[in-house]
Amino acid sequence: CSSDLYFMEVLRRDPGDTRANTQMGVWYRLRGDNEKAKQYLRTAIKRQTKDYTRPKDCEAMYNLGLILKAEGQFEPAMDTLYRAVWNYEYNSAANYQLAQLYATAGDYTMAIERLNEAIDFNARNINALNLKASIHRQNGEKEEALKCINRILELNPVNEYATYEKEILSGDDYFG
Repeated sequence: CSSDLYFMEVLRRDPGDTRANTQMGVWYRLRGDNEKAKQYLRTAIKRQTKDYTRPKDCEAMYNLGLILKAEGQFEPAMDTLYRAVWNYEYNSAANYQLAQLYATAGDYTMAIERLNEAIDFNARNINALNLKASIHRQNGEKEEALKCINRILELNPVNEYATYEKEILSGDDYFG
């Protein structure tokens, strides 16, 4: 029996079940059906936040934030992702997503702040370290960029992104 059938049965019995709505929202998000995903995720969030300002589990918030970000709804995405950082399990991932939004908007100070928090919660968040290196390089902060790159290459010696950033900084940009 597949998990989507199980969760649909749970929802038949309790249409507001948080766990089942969250999982169905994630299931539809991964299949590109954002409208259905948002319906399920918002149903989960509605029940989770009925008596609480912040839910204990922010999986639904994080996934809704990803959808809103992908749809270009940056303000609602930021609001939703900021709610997800409250939860330890989603702090690093949500902060990385927020940093991408800030970087896209050209607010590199806030992007670095979000990246620092993402890295504080998950020192092995290589995506956050890569983005931080790029921002430092673009801001002319070569030593800070190299610190990030060297840290990444210690964790993953064949990381293409960090290797490319290092080549750009050394002037050996054979790709461009």
